Amino acid sequence: MKRISSSSAGLTLLELLVVLTILATLSTIAITSTSGFSSQARYEATQRTLANVRDAILGPENLRDTDGTLIFTGFVADIGRLPKAKEDGANPGVLTLDELLHSNDLETYQVKQAVGGNVEASSSDYADADVWLGTGWRGPYLQLSPGETVIRDGWGGNLQLTGTSGNTPPAVDEPIAAFSSLGDGIDNNASDGYGRKIEVQVDELSYKAQITVQVQIVSGSDPFPVESSQAVSVSLFGPDSKSGKIGVTPQSQALSGEGTNTLTFTVTFGDTTIGPKALRAYYRAGSTVLPTEATQKSPVAMLMVRPGQNFRTLVINVP
Repeated sequence: MKRISSSSAGLTLLELLVVLTILATLSTIAITSTSGFSSQARYEATQRTLANVRDAILGPENLRDTDGTLIFTGFVADIGRLPKAKEDGANPGVLTLDELLHSNDLETYQVKQAVGGNVEASSSDYADADVWLGTGWRGPYLQLSPGETVIRDGWGGNLQLTGTSGNTPPAVDEPIAAFSSLGDGIDNNASDGYGRKIEVQVDELSYKAQITVQVQIVSGSDPFPVESSQAVSVSLFGPDSKSGKIGVTPQSQALSGEGTNTLTFTVTFGDTTIGPKALRAYYRAGSTVLPTEATQKSPVAMLMVRPGQNFRTLVINVP
């Protein structure tokens, strides 16, 4: 019995080393696998963050109304410009997209009548009580993680901003043209897997627009009674980029020609942005025309402005 008990006691040193080697190998494999899953999760979280920032600026892609019409929402549609770089109050020198989180000096979003204090002071001569338009800041456009006060990527880093001038970082209050994550910050080469840098650019083609308006002035008499001095003005109503109020951009044109009961001319608003806008044409006998002086007006035309070219026809009936 003593011999049996002695021969079955414990592991030899060699056996113990083999067991420890196996355990160490398994631990290394487990840690490596876990590290890969962690990096992938951080990468995917970063992708979601950058996509959410883009949607906050330009609105979700392919968002449609019940009739299939494209809808443009987001900061640009509400304010009429790109968000500007703001300095982080808690970290001087660090620039953030704070305008997506806080209204600052911008008016709160509301459907407003284009009169009085709802119209930017520089546009007050072109106020029109028949026009109603939603403008202003209606954020926050992003939801932050609990406890966070700035937008961070999946690695816990601040987003890197690029201004419209191409500067990284941009100047304070410079519009943002791109934003990026530096990933794990170790090696940002394109082949660096989940830890690589990711950048999203806000291309002008995605938010800049042009509106071409054809105005038809139809007279009840034939031919059109062209006087020595007549004018038409077309007003574009949209968000004022400095205040969030309604801003009005007018274009006037003198009329000439005869021989038909319809006069047609075209004006173009070449530097506007996506989102809801309103148009109206005004007519009077005179070299210039303001809404309050107009003798005839077209109906108010509401339009959802898309990137690129947009077209609309306005008709004014003249007795």
